[in-house]
Amino acid sequence: MAIIEDSPFEVAFGELQRIPTKFISSDVKSPSILVDCLSGILQNSERNLTPVFVRYLQSDQYEAVQNHLVYEAAVQAGLDFVWCIPVNQQMEEQIILESGKTIKVKLKGADKKTLIDALTFIKSADPAFKSIKVEKLATTILSAYNPSWKNFKLLTKLKCGIGAKKAPLLEKYFIL
Repeated sequence: MAIIEDSPFEVAFGELQRIPTKFISSDVKSPSILVDCLSGILQNSERNLTPVFVRYLQSDQYEAVQNHLVYEAAVQAGLDFVWCIPVNQQMEEQIILESGKTIKVKLKGADKKTLIDALTFIKSADPAFKSIKVEKLATTILSAYNPSWKNFKLLTKLKCGIGAKKAPLLEKYFIL
């Protein structure tokens, strides 16, 4: 058992590692012009400077979760290895938040300004929310919120612009 624990092949989450490109998969496709341009640079430098964040799946199998463009360009450039940082679920969530592409706001203790700012961001970032009335929804959430909420289903009954399809989507932006 100690042999496996001390294995040099153990995944070190959060640490920069060289991982063979053939061990990584990605289901995201970046625009080809971006891949082509970066691929030429990677061919010349023979390494990536921005690490690819990868999720460990099993022995010799990883999935790119952030910086897909770098991975795709490395493959196109013919690089055998790419610099990566393996991440666990908690780290992956933090990376997504750090990218600025989404938010996670705690409803408990949130004030009206925080809700308005969050809903304004959501309205601009998510097409499903383009028609919401930010001020009205923030006021409704503040007056109706109860720490015992398990989901946002109650909002569908309060005539605040949140229907059955939008209510579950709020869970990716707010922590109940």
